Amino acid sequence: MDGKHRQLLIHCANILDCYNAGTTGLEEHFDNYIYNNRIQDEDDVTFLREVFSGCVRYRAVLKVVVDGFYVREGRHVLRSNENLFHVLTYLALFRLDELGVAHYRKFITAVELKQAYKFHHFFFDEKSLMTWMKDGWNKVYEPVFVQTTLLSPILR
Repeated sequence: MDGKHRQLLIHCANILDCYNAGTTGLEEHFDNYIYNNRIQDEDDVTFLREVFSGCVRYRAVLKVVVDGFYVREGRHVLRSNENLFHVLTYLALFRLDELGVAHYRKFITAVELKQAYKFHHFFFDEKSLMTWMKDGWNKVYEPVFVQTTLLSPILR
C-alpha cells in the first residue's frame, strides 16, 4: 500500500467531511483545511484542490453512484466512508485518463480490500451503469454529457 496515496485519499475525504457550504465558501474552507493540516507540498495541494472542487461540482453525479452503493451494500459498509467513495467515484469518472489505471489502483489499495472490491464491483457493473445510473445522471445532466463524459470513458 502506498502511504502517499492513502494520505491524499484521506485528506480528500476529510475535506469533504467537514465542508459546509452554508457556513464557509469553497476556497476559504479549502485554504483553512490546508493550513490547519500543514500541507505544504504544492503538488499535493493542487491535487487536493482539484479533487475537492470536482467532488463539489459533480456532487449530483457522485451521489447517484454512492447512494446506490449504500442501498445495495449499506449493511456491510460504514456510512462514515461515504466521502471516500465520492472521491473514488470522482477519480474514476473524471480523472482516470489523467491518472492512469496503475496510479488509480494505488488509491484503491489505500481502502480496506473488501470495501474496495465491493465498491468497484458495484460501480463498474455495465448493466447498472447503462440502466439506473444512466437514468439518474440524465435527470441532472444533458444526455450527451452523460454519454460522452461519464459512460463512454468507463465502458471502453
